[in-house]
Amino acid sequence: MGGGLFGPALTVPRGQRAVMTPAPACVGAPLASGDLLPAAESPRIFAHFLPWSPEALAGVGQACGHIGTVLPELFRLDRDSARIAALMPEADPARLRMALGLTNTTTAIMPVVLMDLGARAATDAPILDDPALRDRIVQDLAGQSARHGFAGLCLQPYNLSAADVPGLAALLSDLSVGLSGAALSCLVSGADDDLWRDPALVAAADRVVLRAFRDLDTSDLPQPLAPQAWFAALIDAAVDTISADKLIVALGGFGYDWVSGNATPVPITYAEAMHLAARPGGRIDLAPEVLNTKIAAVDAARRLHRIWMLDAVSAHNQLAVLAQHEVAGVALWSVGGEDPGLWPLLDRKGAIAAGTLEQVSLAEDVIYEGIGPLYRLASGAVAGKRDLLRDPDSGLITGQNYTRIPQPHVIERFGPPGADEIVLSFDDGPDPRFTPAILDILRDKQATATFFLLGRNIIRHPEIARRIVAEGHEFGSHSFFHPDMARTTVARMQMELNALQRLLVSTTGRGTMLFRPPYGRSEGPLTAAEVRPLTVTDAAGYITAGGDIVPPDWTGLSAEQIVALVMAEVGTAGTGGKVIILHDAGGDRSATVAALPVLIDRLRAGGFRIVPMSALLGMERDQAMPPATGSTVTFDRYSFALLAQMGPWLASIFWIVVLVGLVRSVSMLALALWRGRWRPDPAVAGWTPPVTVLIPAYNEEKVIARSIAAVLASDYPDLRVIVIDDGSSDRTHEIALAAHGNDPRVQILRQPNQGKWAALNTAYSHVTTEIVVAIDADTMIARDAIRGLVPALRDPGVGAVAGNVKIGNQTRLLTLMQTLEYVTAQNIDRRAFERIGGVMVVPGAIGAWRVEAVRKAGLYSNATVAEDADLTVAVQRAGYRVLFAEDAIAVTEAPEGVAELMRQRLRWTFGMMQTAWKHRGAAREGRPVGLVALPDLALFGIGMGLLAPLADLVLLGLFADMVVSLTLGLPVLGSRLPALMLAGYLALPAMDIVVAATALRFERRESLLLILLIPLQRLIYRPLLYITVWRAVLRATTGQIAGWGKLARKGVAQLPGQ
Repeated sequence: MGGGLFGPALTVPRGQRAVMTPAPACVGAPLASGDLLPAAESPRIFAHFLPWSPEALAGVGQACGHIGTVLPELFRLDRDSARIAALMPEADPARLRMALGLTNTTTAIMPVVLMDLGARAATDAPILDDPALRDRIVQDLAGQSARHGFAGLCLQPYNLSAADVPGLAALLSDLSVGLSGAALSCLVSGADDDLWRDPALVAAADRVVLRAFRDLDTSDLPQPLAPQAWFAALIDAAVDTISADKLIVALGGFGYDWVSGNATPVPITYAEAMHLAARPGGRIDLAPEVLNTKIAAVDAARRLHRIWMLDAVSAHNQLAVLAQHEVAGVALWSVGGEDPGLWPLLDRKGAIAAGTLEQVSLAEDVIYEGIGPLYRLASGAVAGKRDLLRDPDSGLITGQNYTRIPQPHVIERFGPPGADEIVLSFDDGPDPRFTPAILDILRDKQATATFFLLGRNIIRHPEIARRIVAEGHEFGSHSFFHPDMARTTVARMQMELNALQRLLVSTTGRGTMLFRPPYGRSEGPLTAAEVRPLTVTDAAGYITAGGDIVPPDWTGLSAEQIVALVMAEVGTAGTGGKVIILHDAGGDRSATVAALPVLIDRLRAGGFRIVPMSALLGMERDQAMPPATGSTVTFDRYSFALLAQMGPWLASIFWIVVLVGLVRSVSMLALALWRGRWRPDPAVAGWTPPVTVLIPAYNEEKVIARSIAAVLASDYPDLRVIVIDDGSSDRTHEIALAAHGNDPRVQILRQPNQGKWAALNTAYSHVTTEIVVAIDADTMIARDAIRGLVPALRDPGVGAVAGNVKIGNQTRLLTLMQTLEYVTAQNIDRRAFERIGGVMVVPGAIGAWRVEAVRKAGLYSNATVAEDADLTVAVQRAGYRVLFAEDAIAVTEAPEGVAELMRQRLRWTFGMMQTAWKHRGAAREGRPVGLVALPDLALFGIGMGLLAPLADLVLLGLFADMVVSLTLGLPVLGSRLPALMLAGYLALPAMDIVVAATALRFERRESLLLILLIPLQRLIYRPLLYITVWRAVLRATTGQIAGWGKLARKGVAQLPGQ
């Protein structure tokens, strides 16, 4: 359709040559950076883009904060079937939302539907005149809109005649009715056609997008794209025809370039135009007669470029016109090549400073020069500056002068294959299954390839890397761990490159100059983040390799599909060679292996030659993969060989930890259930011989009075108490005297500080009873605790009875996890060891002792810092048994801080190690404590504590592999071994739950909710205990003695019921 607003207002009529005469002197007042441009309340912002364009996707992603609605070209009308079809698979709406990050934003999507209304082959009748066909089209469009939650659909017709208009109006009307919810119908019209003038079309559509710039034909001569006067007249006419609630004005954000020797204008981005303008002799002017930017430049091939550009300056002037009218929205057509100054102009809530337009940054723009699959950074982005002039009367910008032309990142492509050359390349290997199969095929076909290898796979399979070299192929670096280089630090990038280079040299005797970035676009970077790794690789001397054809063989394609995709893109020999990227690892690559021989045969049959990557550089193999020798290479070879062996070692340690841990848990559980609950013989339950309670104290002024009081409140009939103050520096002695010194049952002793063992031995010199109950000064015993301990000692073969210690300050997560530990250790481990006669500790918090057995064992000793454990083992070696009385309850105060806990557990662990060493001869005596309990301490308490972190390291490595696989879209558990390892590791917390549930069944005083802490206990609490084991071993091997690490008491422990 012809016709438009062509009249006197147009400076350059279509079809006439726009002569680039020198611009006259600029008129208007200079703008300072702080001067305000006119205030304007922005309507809703729309943005058109081509979703198959990576540049457009990147541009929308960067500007998404400004955009209210996106207008992607997603669909087309298929004339023959009268059905709506996707323009290409990559334009799938769900994938588009993910790519743009629109899943959780308020940005709406209104796809553009290209409507080719030319005559169909079968009939000359307008396609939209048929109601049945219109209904089919509406159903297709309404279904897409409802399925994907579109805000509407925009129809953009072309190749139409006047006869098509009634049917188009009927389609728009039907579509408005057929769309569900608030979805809108929309008509896209060019400025130079009459669609927007047609009352029927305007009335039928909910919105009309007017593309307010010229659509150029291939024969058009250089001319402005939207002259200011033409634009103003266009808008005046549009607002008279289209109501304010319907009209969306689309401003151009692009340019056209007329290149000498080519009659057809080609689109050009703002960044490309600025790069050309910065060349010697380049010139940028704001043509005063049309207020559009024009550029003249000569490129490196000495071709003249004449460019007309719609930029931020033209947009400012056009928005000044729109500010005089009400419109439903403003659109940018199209995103991906615009002047970045457009966005603050479009999305503003008032006046903005002129400096917003004057400062121009192209830091997020990337352009390319040259051709070829290899690339390097030619120059980085440079910020620009333009001075602006404004007409004081109209407020329009009438002049601009670039004092510094902004520059994007410029990447140089090079190394194009010869017209009949094909490079086969494989990423992510080596893989023990697929890489050898590929090498076999290449050997049989006498073809060479280039393998971009991962360091983590070379360590596992160095022999395959050596085979690649031995059979004449080439390799390049693909990083060590396959990180996204755009998201890693420079230090990490350098580590990845250097580690892999040294591994390659030490494994194969050769380095490499080739690098292919993980997750990189085969065509090269699009954003500043993707450019950044090039600064590292270029500086290190690498040549970055991209590719031309990348069949997605990681998505489950069949061999036939892989071959078909490659052959569809490869073209014919003589028209240009290609680099093909395939994958030999990272998942099931059996289809790639099956496709390879067919592909080689098809390529050769088509006249192509298969060459290595070095051929594109004009290098010999030794230049691309330089041999290396020397002492450093030898050192690296042994170092990486050691690392390679660590994998199997760590895996072995992992299974040892898992299997031994499970066997021990099952054994302890079985023995604890066998022992069951202990109840004294009714015949001795009433046996209450005289008992002396010993309370050693050192700096316990906050708790000593309560501890003594709890003992005196016991229901035991014949009781006496000896308190031994071991030289306290606080008021422990005075408080004890003041509170209980007048009680005839209480004897308070004092001695110079010598340690707990000495204090207890002093007390024994004053004991006159046959039975002693020893408790710590911070302990509060239950009223019936002593009555629960003593009956077991009626048996003369019993030398000691361990009580049941509970945490009295269960107020924090750390103390709750200790509670779970105490419940499990006492109700499972202690029952189990009692069953076999090998209890390791009668706790200092509460335990009953036969005085005769203690004296026979030699009393307490200072040979260890765990005097309670030392004496327990000594009593058993003296011929006595040790039992556990679960009903004898005492409450103690547990550490509430990590530092306090670590000090306490270091002393306990170190003391248990001392005890095991001191009594290492117990095994020769044939006693259970020597045959079972002490080996259990050495193997599980110490050995497993040392090895468990290594097992956790294996699991972390497994999780890292799973994350990488998930990121790559690969099977998360690609083989049986990782699945078995994960199942094996998860068996441990599962067993913890069973053990804890059984312990809580025995210990009904505690809440079953403690089981919920098991994940945290395994992930947080147990690693702290592992650290104490390592510290204790280190101290033991270096001769350091663990200090007391005395817990500062707070006096917050409470007996149950208090």
